[in-house]
Amino acid sequence: VVVANFTDTDLVTPASDLVASINWGDGTTTTGTVSGSNGSFAVSGSHTYALPGTDTITTTLSDRSPGTATATATGSATVGILLGDGNGDGVQDNGETTLSVPWAAAQQLLNASDANPDVRISMMKQALKAQLNIDAGKADPGLFPGQPAGHDLITEAVDWLRGLAPFTYSPTSANVDINHDGILETAATSLGNDYNTATQAFTTPPQKATMNAWLQYVDTIHSPPQSGDLLINGQDLRNALAAFNANQLVTLMAGTQVGWNNGSVTTDIQSNTANTFWNVLADNHVIAAPHV
Repeated sequence: VVVANFTDTDLVTPASDLVASINWGDGTTTTGTVSGSNGSFAVSGSHTYALPGTDTITTTLSDRSPGTATATATGSATVGILLGDGNGDGVQDNGETTLSVPWAAAQQLLNASDANPDVRISMMKQALKAQLNIDAGKADPGLFPGQPAGHDLITEAVDWLRGLAPFTYSPTSANVDINHDGILETAATSLGNDYNTATQAFTTPPQKATMNAWLQYVDTIHSPPQSGDLLINGQDLRNALAAFNANQLVTLMAGTQVGWNNGSVTTDIQSNTANTFWNVLADNHVIAAPHV
């Protein structure tokens, strides 16, 4: 894969006169392959990461000895799916709460049944679908262009999956990230991991549809809740993700508006500000939406 492109004012230097090194950001450096001509060069390489996350790739292009000229380019690589990446740029930006999910686990969860008794499976499935839609260019409801994340749909899904405020419940929350490092540790064993790829299950006790993490209402805007605020629960959040993935909850006008697509026309169009999408879902009877 091409990891960096370079230009040179010297249009006669051949690619064979250049050498490249690639620092993959996880402690590994390899030699890159240089191609191109006429002052335009590409550096390619391949690498397998051991852990999910976002790593900075630093590519250095140099003249072969005795030449001394060098140039450096940086980029990033996201391994797996970065849940909570509200703007879909592949990195954790300020204000984003994320959870890195390795490809193997993500593929299992995307294919999982919504009828799984552990409601976290269904939530993760819909959250992964939503993140893939966002990565493909679909605007995240609640994330107004140019504004930081915080009260957008995918961020609130990650907050629920990590057991973060306001989605903290007694006696247990839905947290799938045991050590709170923002990475879903996975392997074919439960020991020391968050998700077991052999059993296709989270390693902590399942959260059932009868438990507080699914049924108890919380205020996603204010703590403590303020009069007039709309309340949601885990089931509402899963249903919101499903509506977004089904192209019912839609964003319009380059992400500045949010509305409801009934299959033939978009109605209930509102400004796409923090948590406005919950009002759209309530108006269209997707969620119960009690108020404080």
